[in-house]
Amino acid sequence: GESWPARVIATDGQSASAEAARHIALRLRRELVRRRVRSLAVVSSERAEGKTTVACNLALALASLSQGRTVALVDLDLRAPSVSEALGIPRSQGIDDVLRGSCRLDDVRVEVERPSLDVYPARLPEANAHELLVSPAFAALVSELERRYEITVFDTPPTLLVPDAPVIIEHVGAAVAVSRAGRTRRKAFEKMIELLPPAKLIGTVLNEGFLTGSHRQYGYYGVPRPE
Repeated sequence: GESWPARVIATDGQSASAEAARHIALRLRRELVRRRVRSLAVVSSERAEGKTTVACNLALALASLSQGRTVALVDLDLRAPSVSEALGIPRSQGIDDVLRGSCRLDDVRVEVERPSLDVYPARLPEANAHELLVSPAFAALVSELERRYEITVFDTPPTLLVPDAPVIIEHVGAAVAVSRAGRTRRKAFEKMIELLPPAKLIGTVLNEGFLTGSHRQYGYYGVPRPE
């Protein structure tokens, strides 16, 4: 069957975890189309909630549901980038270099096969990430990615630890929040929701950890649409 990159939880495209990710991806894609937006930020309140794994698996699932190279995944957790490690891909140059103006977007792109997904990793931990994200270069980057792809998925830093995620969400079309069963604190999650624009939050992914057998890896909960 279709194989996915080895270092992501959904290692087999036919596995229960991969199927769960595809079910969520279908619902997210319908909502993105309904809203006419082309970019999605994956956010969490704190560390160790599985946000990067969810971002990678959702991007892979969205790509598996699409024809051609119409989906991209971008690592915007610039202070602690981990998408390249999760997917086992090189990062000789990164999206941080693009934001500094030292290379072009095409220089950073890594092509993943089966499913066809374009990945833009970050190269090095960046202590001054906030300065890069509030620059005009970042707004231009998002606009260019939305022009190139039907859907761009952004991995982001923990919302409560640094001010980066709210800045990112100002420029993207929608956001989905990750909550890890048995890990995420309710107060922390509620505080995160308060910091994010409610009109852009389209759902929550419950990451249930390492389940076995036929149990699903993720659950998806829609967010009521604002009136």
